[in-house]
Amino acid sequence: MSFKCPPSCCICKRRHHTLLHRESKPTALNPPAAMLGRQKSPTVLLGTALIHVRDTVGNGQTVRALIDSASQISAITSACCNRLGLKPSHWTVPVTGLSGQKVPDVQGIVQLTIQPRGNPIPFINVKPWVLTAITSDMPARKLPAQVRARCNHLTLAGPTFDKPAPVDMLIGADIFPQIWNDKSRSLGPGYPSVYSSVFGWVLIGPVQEHPDIGAQSMLVSLVPSIESIMERFWKVEEPEAAPPQFTEDGLCEELFQAKMRRDSRGRFSVPLPFRSGRSTECFPGSRQVALNRLLHLERKLSGDQTLYNAYRKFMQEYEELGHMSIAEGAGQYYIPHHAVQKVEGEMSKLRVVFDASAKCHSGVSINQCLLVGPKLQQDIVDVLIGFRVHKVAFTTDICKMYRQIDVLPQYRGCQYILWRDSPQVIVKDYVLNTVTYGVNSAPYLALRVLR
Repeated sequence: MSFKCPPSCCICKRRHHTLLHRESKPTALNPPAAMLGRQKSPTVLLGTALIHVRDTVGNGQTVRALIDSASQISAITSACCNRLGLKPSHWTVPVTGLSGQKVPDVQGIVQLTIQPRGNPIPFINVKPWVLTAITSDMPARKLPAQVRARCNHLTLAGPTFDKPAPVDMLIGADIFPQIWNDKSRSLGPGYPSVYSSVFGWVLIGPVQEHPDIGAQSMLVSLVPSIESIMERFWKVEEPEAAPPQFTEDGLCEELFQAKMRRDSRGRFSVPLPFRSGRSTECFPGSRQVALNRLLHLERKLSGDQTLYNAYRKFMQEYEELGHMSIAEGAGQYYIPHHAVQKVEGEMSKLRVVFDASAKCHSGVSINQCLLVGPKLQQDIVDVLIGFRVHKVAFTTDICKMYRQIDVLPQYRGCQYILWRDSPQVIVKDYVLNTVTYGVNSAPYLALRVLR
């Protein structure tokens, strides 16, 4: 017959408490927690240096830096950054510390220059990350006087190494090779060693007779951000770009470099960049198409004498400047033209547009046979940023930019037009001698010459 005590039995409670007390009795293999806390560990010095950092107006300010080759990055506290007048640029790459713990409050990155105290060289450029704090005061408490006595004969990088003080900056492995010299000395058993740097001698190592009250580690690394991971993903997925000689842009550039000429006055003569196999393209009926367009234009201009006179003046100036001339023979392709009028208040501006996309009887135009060329226009973002670089900005326009560039004579047969001053005279063939607005390769040729 068995008997089970109720939960409220006082005798059983006392017995259970005695068993627990006996099981928790300390042994040689199981020391009590209080005994573990009394074990002494020496103070370990991390290398510190007083350096000069250039502030926003170029003056050198003294900053206390921690030198740690185990850190992938350099860092600076936000308080020191504000003291220097530096403004961090925003960044999104995560920073991690020991055990992969993410470093909070990464405020961005700055660019600055550091140098030794009392020595104008070397100048070292560094891009530290801006953090709220780097570490606590170092060392945690003042070191014994005998440590300083053993290194009084040395020029120390951190003269106040033995007194607790805040750390303003972390110098990591990104610039560590630029500051470290291949020299070291020992201060004796139980004392740290000294290592030579461009800032002076740096103390690193344990002080055996000086127990520490805590431990610190400055292992810092960068973690790939989601942006960099996505960038690598798209690079892997993106097919490899074709060599330039196998692309239309590369072929256009090759033709330009091979055939471009420059005369004694410095004026450029350029080729028309025909697509492969299309340079001898025949354009049947292109003259008739251009003639029909000219007759239609004359009927339109006859109803507006002011516009007609402006058109005559434009074509007369075109010929007087030598940008077009009377042709001596028939051309390959005739470019139709028409007027575009822009009214601004009481002023009216006329532009003659050449339609190089007009198709001949075979259904082909000159623009279909020409390469457009690579995009050479400056990106609008770069233009806007350029206005913020200097206090004063100047803009200018190149007068008749396209028409300052000659087309090589062997290509001018594809730039014929028809024109006459009035319907009472015979229609004449003219050849356009310069780069023509309306030809699809004209923007590339003009900007390429400008470069």
